[in-house]
Amino acid sequence: MSSRSKAAAPSSKESATAFLRGQLSSMIASRVVGTSCLCAACHQIFCIGQWLRARPLLVFLSLFLTFPSTAALAKVSPCEEANTPFRIPIIDADVVFFGERHGNKESPEVFLTAVCKFLNLTKGGVRVALEFPTGLQSGLDTYLKSNGDTEALEEFLSHRFWHRPSGFQDGRSSLAMLDLIEALRVLRASAGNLASVTAFDGVVYMDQSRDAVMANLINGLSQISEDDVVLVLTGSWHARRTPAAHMQGYSPAASLIADELVTVLVLPESGDSWNCLRQGHCASSPVPEITDLSAYEERIRAEGAFDYLLPVGQVTASPPALATARSPPFGTNDEASEKGGNSP
Repeated sequence: MSSRSKAAAPSSKESATAFLRGQLSSMIASRVVGTSCLCAACHQIFCIGQWLRARPLLVFLSLFLTFPSTAALAKVSPCEEANTPFRIPIIDADVVFFGERHGNKESPEVFLTAVCKFLNLTKGGVRVALEFPTGLQSGLDTYLKSNGDTEALEEFLSHRFWHRPSGFQDGRSSLAMLDLIEALRVLRASAGNLASVTAFDGVVYMDQSRDAVMANLINGLSQISEDDVVLVLTGSWHARRTPAAHMQGYSPAASLIADELVTVLVLPESGDSWNCLRQGHCASSPVPEITDLSAYEERIRAEGAFDYLLPVGQVTASPPALATARSPPFGTNDEASEKGGNSP
């Protein structure tokens, strides 16, 4: 932007996709997919960053999300949230990282709201980058161009990424992420300046790190047009400007971005999230409870890791979209990124 209610899990792939299509259809009938409410109350966004740019240390901003009226649902796009604006700061940057804890409903919803606001704010295009394996790109492109019918959804969900064994279901293939993709599909058809949606978790070769590959792909997106902004949703480790104290020797993807960068931490304060606490063990688990937000802010500021802190209150775990799926044997060149890791 520089001048430049739970349902029973299906028992097979076929029933899973039908089950998901039924879920999506029900959601469309009751609300716009991907914009299910974070809460009915106000959350507040703390600006802990831009101290390097002499901006205030703490800026309070309001986040309201509610359902549209039933009569208007068929005509309302994911971004038409009348009377419930997500008031975000005017971020003038080429690349904005949103660091999340994988596997909860709220983080993708916050990201979608940010996408909508940037679609209105930027004079150029908005390029979305998601932490999916690059091998998913072809299927993602096809689905985004489709009408979202059952056949298109089944084809999209046939990719091995959605069928990883339970020990590698790290939250990136959650129902909430599927909701986000569906919302982006609707937006792509209606918002002319949603320029692209890119999977950026690429193939890692021996002389590269995973984060370096991520950064290279994002840098490439940022160079396409000087008027575009790249919005990145990724695990919070990858979104840091600097590594945590116990991560010395690790260079997060955000630290390798060449263009003007802003980093945002989407912070659950309590609740549960579905991710991998250790390799091979992924499940719903409590998130670390934040009891002193000011102290947490001070620690993050001292580390220089993020420019903004977005507390989202209590979060709800979002299970794998295909919870009962079985993966074919690994062995493709996307094996590492498909398996995922234990990053939050």
